Amino acid sequence: MYQILLVEDDKSIREVIADYMDEKGKDTLRLTLAEDGRACEGALERRTFDLILLDVMLPDIDGFTLCRMIRKKDMVPIVFLTAKGSEEDILWGYGLGCDDYIVKPFEIVELLARIEVVLRRYNKLNTTIAIRDLMIDTVAMSVTKNGREIPLTNKEYELLLLFAQNPGVALYRETIYERIWGGDYPCDSRTVALHVQRMRKKLGLEDYNKLFVALIAVLAAALLLGLFLKTKLGLAIRATGNNPDMVRSSSVNTTFTTIVGLCLSNSLTALSGCLLAQSQKSVNIDIGTGMVTVALASLLIGGAFFGKRKIPLRILGMVVGSFIFRLVYTVALRLDMPAYMLKLVSSVIVVLAISLPYLKEQFPLLKRRFGLRKGRQPEETRKEDNGKC
Repeated sequence: MYQILLVEDDKSIREVIADYMDEKGKDTLRLTLAEDGRACEGALERRTFDLILLDVMLPDIDGFTLCRMIRKKDMVPIVFLTAKGSEEDILWGYGLGCDDYIVKPFEIVELLARIEVVLRRYNKLNTTIAIRDLMIDTVAMSVTKNGREIPLTNKEYELLLLFAQNPGVALYRETIYERIWGGDYPCDSRTVALHVQRMRKKLGLEDYNKLFVALIAVLAAALLLGLFLKTKLGLAIRATGNNPDMVRSSSVNTTFTTIVGLCLSNSLTALSGCLLAQSQKSVNIDIGTGMVTVALASLLIGGAFFGKRKIPLRILGMVVGSFIFRLVYTVALRLDMPAYMLKLVSSVIVVLAISLPYLKEQFPLLKRRFGLRKGRQPEETRKEDNGKC
């Protein structure tokens, strides 16, 4: 028996739907009625429902707001029933996480058919969802693969369940974030991508051959970049970045070197986007949003450890820096930090990376001052005095 909650302020519509379901679906559907948002909240506190039929224009809390509130606590299927049939309203409803959007007036037969489709999509007929060798128990909230239980975190389980309940449906990161974490999606956050990547790794869905290809591509690009920067043109590009006036005085066309440098950097950015799309198994127009912070942090961390050395060491420093950044970010994710805290972690990493070279330079001076305050003579001064004696 499926528990259906109907939230509708129009009494006549409530009665028509209730009478039809009593006649056609009395053996499979049990309907609970609510005339406004407050009554809906009370019903949800008392009972768990398999599906919610939700009107938009309610007297106290509008249906869109109510849907957002429900999605923060529950992943129950929601079907909007409303007279607001503009394209903007429909897209807004789907963006909030509804599973279907029915515009009034509608046929009761169509309503019942759509309810069955949504319930079938969520596999409400069976508490176990089978996907190849994966078994998802929605009651025990456990996942097994070939009989072996997979230890997933709550967020990873919710992600897997969301994908399993929407087969063949392209889910945007904004929709995933709103359904799993609640609230608006932070445009520079990689929370969704990193959680999906960790979930795929635990489920054994990672293709290590592709990772090997990506590693080869990165090493090849680094090698070619190092060789290019040692050529005459590469040296001119580096010199233009350091002191364009001096290079210009040497009869070098700095405009040309600047354009070539920009083209080269944009080519590497495109390569990074391809590798990122391959890693995330998806691509969209804002796929690189937030990666500027990662690149800057990796560059600064690598520079702090390796300093201004030869090109191969600088490239190695960037790789090491990216590993360190990812390690810290992974630890923050395992602590289930919210999105704004992840931004704070990224900012702290960048600040520390910027400050580290300065602190390394100032450390001997601070050590000397500290020794003088303690009344101890610096080691260098003692050696000089011993030499004079």
